[in-house]
Amino acid sequence: GMAECQAQAAFSVNDTFDERHAKHAAHCACFHAFNETYVDPDLPYECGNVTVRRLTPAGEWVEEVANGWVRSYERRVCTSECMNETEKALRWQRVAYDCAVCGDGDIMPGRETCDDANRVDGDGCSYECQIEVPEPVPVQMWQSGLLEVSLRWNHTALARRADRLGALHRVLRYEMALNITKCPHGRCTTRVEAYSFEYGGLSCGNRSCLFTRPRVASGDFVTATLWAVNVAGRGENRSDGLRFAVVPSADVGVVYSEYTNSSGLPQAVLTWRPPSDTGYGDNYTVPVDSYRLEVARCASFAPRCVILDTERAPRQNATAPLTTQEQYPMQLFITVDQQEGYPYWYRVTSTNFWGDSAARVLRRDFVRIISNNGIVDLPDSTVPIPIAIVDAETVHIWIDGAISTSVAMHISGFPQIRYPFNLEAGFSIPSAGWTATP
Repeated sequence: GMAECQAQAAFSVNDTFDERHAKHAAHCACFHAFNETYVDPDLPYECGNVTVRRLTPAGEWVEEVANGWVRSYERRVCTSECMNETEKALRWQRVAYDCAVCGDGDIMPGRETCDDANRVDGDGCSYECQIEVPEPVPVQMWQSGLLEVSLRWNHTALARRADRLGALHRVLRYEMALNITKCPHGRCTTRVEAYSFEYGGLSCGNRSCLFTRPRVASGDFVTATLWAVNVAGRGENRSDGLRFAVVPSADVGVVYSEYTNSSGLPQAVLTWRPPSDTGYGDNYTVPVDSYRLEVARCASFAPRCVILDTERAPRQNATAPLTTQEQYPMQLFITVDQQEGYPYWYRVTSTNFWGDSAARVLRRDFVRIISNNGIVDLPDSTVPIPIAIVDAETVHIWIDGAISTSVAMHISGFPQIRYPFNLEAGFSIPSAGWTATP
């Protein structure tokens, strides 16, 4: 036992009186655990019951009176048999420096901040019987909804056990620093927000904590740094971060137009540019992966109405500057048959790595028919008639602005009149060219 005790508090010729006092007292406590007598020659002598001979640092032998110290098992403190009650009380007040034995399960205030009956690091009470700061706590961040991020972290097993036992090293709270960096047009500014979460508070359950930060904008860089805190201070931090992304905005700059193709027939064309926000708060940092284009005969875009459903990806030019890599404007020529004078609905949806945008919808009449109310006495008269050729066997005849359902006829030998300006100018078909059908 003595060799172990000596190793715990080795003496030095450079020790101050207070240091020697503390070391002698610690030896006293250690030795007298075995009911041994420890002679303390360096302390003030209240009474002289032992004479000792010792060698000074100068190499001289001197004889002095020493005290016999006996450990009191009732109070676990080393007191002198020749001390009066006041001196013993003072000695008890200095018990932390006199009799601290780390690992005995008893906390000696002033020297020990904890004593869990062992001398092991990493269990909340260190080898030197000092409360350890909490373990690092990993934190996870994700986009949890529209314009908000959420964070979750789990209590460590050590923290849960300490909380259950009410241990001195238990986690009291978590502290978080949330950095939100905005970089519009390359100019960045950072806002730092500080949060504190009590271990048993509203944000923290028995096993984990959850926090949601609303009002995050597309393109924001969000970083969270988390510390667990106990009476000893902050533990080592852990961090997580992301750049907030959104689906493209719906404001695709789509334009409808018509032109005459090589066959002399009208054809619809859609032309569009990227939306103002392609995912990171601008329309150049992240590209649109593809566009979905649909053409339908009804506003609901029910499957029975859809006559075209296709996707187009922006053309890439990797050697161009970032802002011009996507080759816009893009175009789509509608090659499916469309009936002149009928309304059609055109829907454009943008897609990036995060998902699909809200749709941009246009309604347009394909080859708008100009009504002519001058129809008289069919088929005997020669009159201007608004008509549209649907296919090789079908034409549409407009009477009073609506397609006639009461006229059936066969027409041959007439020119293909497709555009509104031709209809406005009118054309005539001799009555001899009309053949009425039942």
